[in-house]
Amino acid sequence: MEIWKDIQDNDYYQVSNLGRVKSKERKVPHARHGTVYVRERILKPATDSKGYLRVALAKDKSLSTYKVHRLVADAFLKNRDSKPQVNHINGIKSDNRVDNLEWVTNRENRMHAISNGLTPSRPAKLSESQVFDLIKMKDSGVKLREIAEKFDVSVSCVKRTYKRGIKQKANAGV
Repeated sequence: MEIWKDIQDNDYYQVSNLGRVKSKERKVPHARHGTVYVRERILKPATDSKGYLRVALAKDKSLSTYKVHRLVADAFLKNRDSKPQVNHINGIKSDNRVDNLEWVTNRENRMHAISNGLTPSRPAKLSESQVFDLIKMKDSGVKLREIAEKFDVSVSCVKRTYKRGIKQKANAGV
């Protein structure tokens, strides 16, 4: 059974537990015609470049686009832990039914995508021995740019790898 709820902070639209969005029946002021009657209708979402469904909603004489899964989650799912992202449990970005959505952290979302084959895990840019050599070079005063060129990585990768390597050494008691 389809259940409709008002979209937060917008009196003109509703979202359903099945992932559909509709405009509500209403009268709208019009510059030339006084008042225009707008019938209730289901909106046709567009697919964005990443495969998510989006709808354009009017408010205060301006249009804004919203991801449908986010509207459904905001309306139907409690976010007790204040998690920032909404995950599609079955991995299908166009399946915006409330029982296919869950609130997640960024890390949980990435891990779900990797474990379900939705995105490949990133291979390490440097081997363990290269990380060891990088740390030795940095500790001996070699410039970051030179280290980056030697290992064919960015300077920010060298900095990040060095910090992680030092932390691991500290945690291991080395």
